Amino acid sequence: MRTMLAPILASTLVATMGACSKSPESAAAASSQSVRNIDMSGDVANACVKELKASDLRNIFVAQVSKTKTEPTNPEACTFTSANDASLTVGLRAGEEVQPFLKMDLDPANGRKIPLAGVGESAWQMPGGTGVVAVKGNYLCEVSITGTESTRAMNDITRSRGAELAEKLGALCNRIFAARS
Repeated sequence: MRTMLAPILASTLVATMGACSKSPESAAAASSQSVRNIDMSGDVANACVKELKASDLRNIFVAQVSKTKTEPTNPEACTFTSANDASLTVGLRAGEEVQPFLKMDLDPANGRKIPLAGVGESAWQMPGGTGVVAVKGNYLCEVSITGTESTRAMNDITRSRGAELAEKLGALCNRIFAARS
């Protein structure tokens, strides 16, 4: 039963976070280095409106991206998506939601996490650096990339992997934490 639940919980977590939540730089990178900023005004609780700007993603996306207003399961989350369906989702949890989500994120059944220094008070990265979970004060920040199974999608993401990519994702959490401290 536990082995059946692990993939379900992992996919639920990814869907919840989206992926603020990327691979080889290609011809797409050469042809489009711009990031388009879609108006998301009015959603003041959303970290993507309050703390993040399109320029914050330029060291992660190498192709043009757009961003959605929110994720249906978390009004403080948003997903940036490229034309080739590479996605980066940023999710923020606060207050009573922090501990249950942190417990689920760090559950070994949901994949091994590697400690990540320099992000929040405590942070962990997924193997390959395609996801970061960080805690600071009363906030939990989750950033992840999806589309890694598609070569086309990964062409829209930086070639960085492992700790280097995790540090770039963690920098988004640090920006949010700094603005909310």
